[in-house]
Amino acid sequence: MDPGLNKLSAALDALVLRQKITASNIANIDTEGYNKRKVEFEKHLKEAKLNGDSADVKPSIEITEEKVDLDTELIEMAETQMKVQFVTRMIRSQLELTKIGITGNPNSRL
Repeated sequence: MDPGLNKLSAALDALVLRQKITASNIANIDTEGYNKRKVEFEKHLKEAKLNGDSADVKPSIEITEEKVDLDTELIEMAETQMKVQFVTRMIRSQLELTKIGITGNPNSRL
């Protein structure tokens, strides 16, 4: 598979995980002793790029000291959804370019 497509796929996986963790935070908002969970991906990606190896960056789930705040979680969910839409469009564009490379025709159907 194309390396760019692999990175986009990994980003999409991390964003989907972030949506799941955000939904879990919201579901546990009234659970006593529950602290907010947070998915770290961008931080790991930046560190990997600095080290020259961003090929296999994986997200991690961290338990924070923060309590869950509904407004913050809803904003996080909306921001993540926008990122999912952006990455999905990027994947679609990458696949379209691959199709053109294979067929030589932007209007062909595979």
